Amino acid sequence: MRLPTLVSTVFLLLALGASSTASAQRVLHRVRIGETWGSLSRHYYGTRAHAKLLGLFNGQPATVGNYVRIPTSWTYIASRRSTLRALARKLLGNKRREKPLRAFNPHIGKRGRVAKDAKLLIPFRVPHTVRSGETYQSLAQAYYGDPNRAPLIREYNMVSGTAPSPGSTLEIPIGRIRITSAVLHELTNQRLLGVGHDQRRVDREALREANALLRRAQYWRVPLDLIRLLTRQIPSDTYVAEVFKLLAISYVALDQPALAALAFEEALLRQPSLRLNPVADSPKVIRAFVAAQQARKAKAQ
Repeated sequence: MRLPTLVSTVFLLLALGASSTASAQRVLHRVRIGETWGSLSRHYYGTRAHAKLLGLFNGQPATVGNYVRIPTSWTYIASRRSTLRALARKLLGNKRREKPLRAFNPHIGKRGRVAKDAKLLIPFRVPHTVRSGETYQSLAQAYYGDPNRAPLIREYNMVSGTAPSPGSTLEIPIGRIRITSAVLHELTNQRLLGVGHDQRRVDREALREANALLRRAQYWRVPLDLIRLLTRQIPSDTYVAEVFKLLAISYVALDQPALAALAFEEALLRQPSLRLNPVADSPKVIRAFVAAQQARKAKAQ
């Protein structure tokens, strides 16, 4: 018997540290039944045109249950006066990428001076393993639709020569593909628990009530209440992991160790760092948890 995965999507905003005003560089998404690169492209970018790019960026098929990354270019707002060279080192990892950064920001003057509060478009990078016969021109045509942008790829990767070496990996900077503002706003609101402030308060109260039922030994009620919680559209791994953990403890109390182990597996899937308290949790609960850890290790081999 397999516990149903009723909450199938997780959004995590990543890499927000470059600037307090920077947008996310990528979003982590858990693939649901029926989703494809095309449908994900349409949802996040407003068009199916970037489906192939999503596949190249992730290097894997859009398999149900897998986590995939949804990249986006983003806007950096300078907190002080600077230079394009200094920002290339800070944001793109090397000052020699000043020229590619300028290509995405032609409004910056020839001297490369960046004023305070100036906005810069920062690309994301798609790793590409070079195949035999590919050239910088063919790559520029494939990724930009323009073979004349071949110098951008060469300069970004800081390589010389007329053709890339087969088997080598290049980073292709992509500058004008962005997650739509509506979706990004939704994700920002869902950042902590996947819901707004009022819903987070309701969810915390629901978890407290489930804990209270356990303390009152009303174990039979806990699974029903928790399953009701899981039927909500809650995209937070942390929240769902806590729900499955409480479900596992209630199954132990109901003398259902196999179901308890499966529930702990679901919790560990969403929160691999999950740990129990050997003082507060009973030996039976610990055994079910260890069984779940061992089952996950066996499946990973």
